[in-house]
Amino acid sequence: MRNIVVLLMTAIIMFSCGEQGKELPADGFKIDGKLTNGTGGMIYLDKFGKSASVKVDSSEVAADGSFQLLGTTKGPNIYILHTDKSNFNYLLLDKNEKLEINGDMSNLKTGLTAKNSEGTEQLFELNKRIGTLQIELDNIQQQYEEIKDPEGNKAAVEELRMNSQIFIDNHTVWLKSFIDNNAGSLACIAALYQQIGRQRLISPEKDLRYFIKVDSALMSKYPNNYHVKEYHKNYLAMTGQKRDEQVRTAAIGVGSIAPEITYPDPNGQMRSLSELKGKYVLLDFWAAWCKPCRMESPTLVTNHAKYNKDGFEIFQVSLDNKKEAWIGAIQSDKLSWPYHVSDLMQWKSAPAKLYNVQSIPANFLLDQEGKVIATNLRGPALGQKLAEIFGH
Repeated sequence: MRNIVVLLMTAIIMFSCGEQGKELPADGFKIDGKLTNGTGGMIYLDKFGKSASVKVDSSEVAADGSFQLLGTTKGPNIYILHTDKSNFNYLLLDKNEKLEINGDMSNLKTGLTAKNSEGTEQLFELNKRIGTLQIELDNIQQQYEEIKDPEGNKAAVEELRMNSQIFIDNHTVWLKSFIDNNAGSLACIAALYQQIGRQRLISPEKDLRYFIKVDSALMSKYPNNYHVKEYHKNYLAMTGQKRDEQVRTAAIGVGSIAPEITYPDPNGQMRSLSELKGKYVLLDFWAAWCKPCRMESPTLVTNHAKYNKDGFEIFQVSLDNKKEAWIGAIQSDKLSWPYHVSDLMQWKSAPAKLYNVQSIPANFLLDQEGKVIATNLRGPALGQKLAEIFGH
């Protein structure tokens, strides 16, 4: 797949010369570095553009190894710190960050440490861990090559194979945990596409929910970000989607596995539908401005209070476009559960399109495995279905 991850591009353009001691610009970031093996050399900072890297700043490394680079950005973006085409590393920088870099100028790929830039620290941690995994696998390969008669030592070969798989599986578990904890970070794009040789560590065939989760979170937070839009296009192509949004051609109905939803709650915390796996969940689409939706609120409150301890939860998606109205309706209707999310796009809501919701209120009752077992349970119908499930 062409240009599947912007993070993996290596095209570099080297221009401009910065000055030491400049102040942090408005909507800007600053990099203060201290490098060994770099006195008198030049270091450059480029930003990825739509067709090529774009120069940002450059600096001569002083006698004590120090340098400073400045740039401006309206949101998180990927940059390349480099001395030439073979000696570089990726940075993930946001406005108002004051990144501190230390390390070896002759080895920017693995010889750097970072402070005060969460995104850059995440990228460096990803690089460090995949590097450690590669070393472990290289050691196993060396042990294999030292076995003089592999056919006669099948037990030893199998042990090495198992050890190799254990290292890969452990790293994959860590990657998935990283994505679960940082779904709204652009660093997750790099995490999704890590591989050993030609082996993808997280595959869309087996782990599609992680691709969905990252797409939902990033499109909600940074819908106009170049890197996010590029990932979104690749995500749509990968999942066989034809439109510009996450649209299902067929309605989600009984027997369907509910697609992942990951969006922010009123406090900005990312909430995922998959967090509730193991519970019966009412996925409810509503809005503060929708009178029929508000008329359903007492029914939701009553059933949540009655069955929550039995394993019933409500996950509400708002089709509001005004945050204040959304929060006000939650408080006024006493919708006390924590699972409220919205992209505040009203009828352009990505989750609504994903579920082919044409009108509200609309709801989907999910079983403990995330499968739809009923739809549009309103009024007494919801309580009757829950009584059937829980036996009271």
